[in-house]
Amino acid sequence: MGGDEGHAEHVEEIIGGKAPIEYEAPMPYYSMEGRGKPGEIVAIVAGTLLVLVISSGVGKVLGKKRDFLLFTGTIQKTAE
Repeated sequence: MGGDEGHAEHVEEIIGGKAPIEYEAPMPYYSMEGRGKPGEIVAIVAGTLLVLVISSGVGKVLGKKRDFLLFTGTIQKTAE
C-alpha cells in the first residue's frame, strides 16, 4: 500500500526501538489444523468455555476474599 513506507519508522519512534511482545496464539484464526469448519467451531466453543471457567474461578476467589475481609472487619459492608 502507498502509505506503509513511513509506518515502520513511526512505530519504531513510538516504542523507542524496543521490540514489541510477540506470541503465538494457541488456536490461530480460531481453527484446528486439518479439521476445517468443524475445527473452527470446536475451537470457538473450547475458547468460550475456557474463558467462562477462568472468569468463574476468579469470581469465586475474589468473592471468598471479600467475605473474609467482611468477616474480619477489615472492610465494612456498604448499604445497597
